[in-house]
This record gives sequence, structure tokens and C-alpha cells, in this order.
Amino acid sequence: MDAIQRNTDTASRFVGAAQDANAAPSRRNAAAAEPRAPASEETSVTLSRRAQELAAARKEQESSAAAEQESQQAQQMSLLNAQLRRTYMGAEGSGGAG
Repeated sequence: MDAIQRNTDTASRFVGAAQDANAAPSRRNAAAAEPRAPASEETSVTLSRRAQELAAARKEQESSAAAEQESQQAQQMSLLNAQLRRTYMGAEGSGGAG
């Protein structure tokens, strides 16, 4: 049966533990020394001229697409209303009491 080898050098075990113990406070101090931005602080970004032009073009396309979609919806509603009117008038004309 194979035996598990153990580190019998007690001095090296204590040195390793001491190094770990000394490293932890320095890591905490480094983290505490970093200035933290408030959660409400906003970051501003300046886009290049080309990026601004592309963003403006994209916004214009989206606006144009939204206007076209609204126009199509209005046209569909108008057609639906006309169809309902014809259906209602047909029902009134054929089955109404005259």
C-alpha cells in the first residue's frame, strides 16, 4: 500500500501560512484605497464624428420605419372600419324592419 507523503518540514509550513496571512491585509488595503464612484454617477462617452453620423442615420431610419408602420396600421384600421360598416349596413338593409 502506498503511503501519502506529508510535508514533514514544519518550518516551511509555517512560512507558507505566514505569507498567506500577510497577503490578505495588503489585498484588503489595496481594495480599500481604490476610490469608488457613487452608484448614481453617470459616465459620458464622446463618439467620433463618423459614429455620430451613423447613430443619426440609424435614428432617422428607425423614425422613418416607425412612421411607415403607423401609417400602415392606420390604413389597416381604416379598411377594417369600412368593412365593418359595409357588414353592418348590409345586415341593417336586409334584415331591418322597414
